[in-house]
Amino acid sequence: MKSLKTGLKREYWEYHRLVLGIPAVLSALVFVAVFFVLIAQRYDWIDQGENAQLQQQEQQLESAAESAPFANSDLIGSDERDPDSNKDGSGNGESGDGKNDEDSSYDFIAVYIGLGWLAGLYYLLSSLYTDRKDNSVLFWKSMPVSETQNVLTKLLFGALAFAAVALAVAWLMHLILTVLGVDSLIGNDGGESWQQTERNTGFSEVVLYPIVGLVFGVIWGLPIFTYTLMVSAMARRSPFILFILPLVVLAVLENIFFGDSYLVGFLFSHFPFDVLERLGESAGLADFFAYYFRGLGGASMLLGLILAAVFLRVAIWYRDNRFET
Repeated sequence: MKSLKTGLKREYWEYHRLVLGIPAVLSALVFVAVFFVLIAQRYDWIDQGENAQLQQQEQQLESAAESAPFANSDLIGSDERDPDSNKDGSGNGESGDGKNDEDSSYDFIAVYIGLGWLAGLYYLLSSLYTDRKDNSVLFWKSMPVSETQNVLTKLLFGALAFAAVALAVAWLMHLILTVLGVDSLIGNDGGESWQQTERNTGFSEVVLYPIVGLVFGVIWGLPIFTYTLMVSAMARRSPFILFILPLVVLAVLENIFFGDSYLVGFLFSHFPFDVLERLGESAGLADFFAYYFRGLGGASMLLGLILAAVFLRVAIWYRDNRFET
């Protein structure tokens, strides 16, 4: 555990700008967006546009009434029916399913987690490759730490650390926006942000569901994370090309012989972002857990873990035996 902690500290020291920089840039963009929204609300830019549209519709109705005076009663009746048609969800107003179109606080935090995973995949794709290119792999081989532990440290750092830091920054941003009184802009307005009433509580939406999504996203995404790390261990020139090329060739061969891309589709379905999306659409934690522990979802998770173990073993073997530049 001590050597694992030391390895994680070393990775953070080398990549701390990437770990902290990406959620910081996203937070800056959020502040800019909030600023412009507040300015727009202050000067009623949005309301003015809606009022102009209503005035134009009223003018059209008045013009029609003047050109056809005997149809005034019909026009008035149709005008009175419009609001009622919107109330039941059949018009252009709110939809009848009871779902608010505003994003929830969970969606706001999920963006940070997803961005953290993107940064983690970039790190995994370059970590072992960079160690060979700058010969720092020789330094780590001189240390009393096995290559298995070195690879596992990089896997843990890329799959979990980036997303965990992004989640912490998301919580901080949510707290700041709440203190400033603009949390309604991210859907935390105390209303029916989601269909499920279970998620309307602040703790579930802001704390519980993001943590569940983060943990299950790492487990579900292990085939992608380990495949990326294996490519980084194997690449001699461009890890990105080696990442894409086998998948493209496999997809073409599958389409030729089987008429579909089963293996490539299976691998791409294990991107961790799928967990965040499924959690946002599920009827609750019980429904979410049922998918990943029963039926096709459970079988896919088990097969993904087996495939991840194979990718990880190949990455460790290349780290041990093919570390030359």
